[in-house]
Amino acid sequence: MKRHVAATLLVLTTLGVINAHVDVEAQDDRYFGVWQGKKHDVIGWVADQSNQLWRDCSTVQHLGNASPAAVQVLTLIADHSPPDSRSARLVSLQQQGDWLVAELTFAQLNPAVVLLRAGPAGWQLPERAVWSGSTAPWRPGPRIRQHLALQAPQVPAALLACYDPVTPGLR
Repeated sequence: MKRHVAATLLVLTTLGVINAHVDVEAQDDRYFGVWQGKKHDVIGWVADQSNQLWRDCSTVQHLGNASPAAVQVLTLIADHSPPDSRSARLVSLQQQGDWLVAELTFAQLNPAVVLLRAGPAGWQLPERAVWSGSTAPWRPGPRIRQHLALQAPQVPAALLACYDPVTPGLR
């Protein structure tokens, strides 16, 4: 009997602590767990874990900063919105087929993730296929992947699934 009472008290205490310190808050069609005054993207965390578990990156290539594609990307980005874009530094570059996903940092601009597609005249930026700045309070991976997929629905799913943000400024 004493064990039953102790277990019941433990459960009630735990529920009381959770009720006092954890809330759920809606923002932009998403629910966030809130504890200690900070929003946590629980749904995004689950999406990240699922993505890492089920994605297949065997067809996605990681390209180095000295690759011809990297040089072309930096040239294209530098000319995109000068003068600030001229300080672009490539953080990561991945390719699948005729698509690239590039993560960049800048001296004065927010970090950015861009999709590029090979065309007759070289790599091109599809319109609006860019993420720039923080994703807070969302987890960066799912938020950026979802945004880019909506802006360029023809991008290979594996390329986006295999992209993981590196730059802390995206968080």
